[in-house]
Amino acid sequence: MKTGFNVGGVSWIALELRRTGVSDDNRLLELMEDRGYTDALYASQMGGELLRVFVSCREIADTPGLVHTPFTWQGSARIVETPANERVKRVAEIGRMLDRMLTQLPSGHNGDGQPLNFVHLNCYLTGVAKFRNEHTARSPRILLTFVELPPWLVARVPASGRLRFSRKSSDV
Repeated sequence: MKTGFNVGGVSWIALELRRTGVSDDNRLLELMEDRGYTDALYASQMGGELLRVFVSCREIADTPGLVHTPFTWQGSARIVETPANERVKRVAEIGRMLDRMLTQLPSGHNGDGQPLNFVHLNCYLTGVAKFRNEHTARSPRILLTFVELPPWLVARVPASGRLRFSRKSSDV
């Protein structure tokens, strides 16, 4: 049995750093690399063999349409306060966005024509690698874990049959 530490997602680390006032992108990347080194150090000192690092499609795709999918989209009400036909429209938008994304993924792009974003993950892993190079005897390994939030919006949109039953149109 391996002992490990869950360090969460690298995008969370970036958000924490931004909230503490780090506004310079280069400084942010330096601090993220330092965080990878420090997490590896702490895990090693506590006997940890693994660092579980979350990564998600949202942070790698780095596209505004996908970032807000489980909760709200800019300028809108909360999902539970949004009429069913608006939710159906939003699910259709998400479907079209995912279709674009899937066609561009093999070329390393996010559906908006932008390259996939591995910058934060690379910085964090560089910090862990530096620690591993300096402390080969007690170095934790990375358990990269792909994690996505549940599709709340999709789960809360009534099916087309139910909309027809209640004489509502999906207007999609």
